[in-house]
Amino acid sequence: MYLYSTLSYKNVVLVEPHRHEGVFVARGKEDALVTLNSTPGIAVYGEKRISVEGPPGPDGNVTKIEYRVWNPFRSKRMSLFFQFSS
Repeated sequence: MYLYSTLSYKNVVLVEPHRHEGVFVARGKEDALVTLNSTPGIAVYGEKRISVEGPPGPDGNVTKIEYRVWNPFRSKRMSLFFQFSS
């Protein structure tokens, strides 16, 4: 599953699944670990968000999917994930 952001040519982001379920890798200017945002449009902790175009639905309209970017220096959970995933 590869998804692309098409906000502008400069901001093209490739999102691909990580080996752990529910975690994705966003590849762009900088690589980042991301998870699906359960509340699209809302940043709970002021984190960065990435919005990408998903596959077209049954009506032919493209759906938007939003991901949260995780910072291991601000999140204990992602800090442990980085420590034990390598």
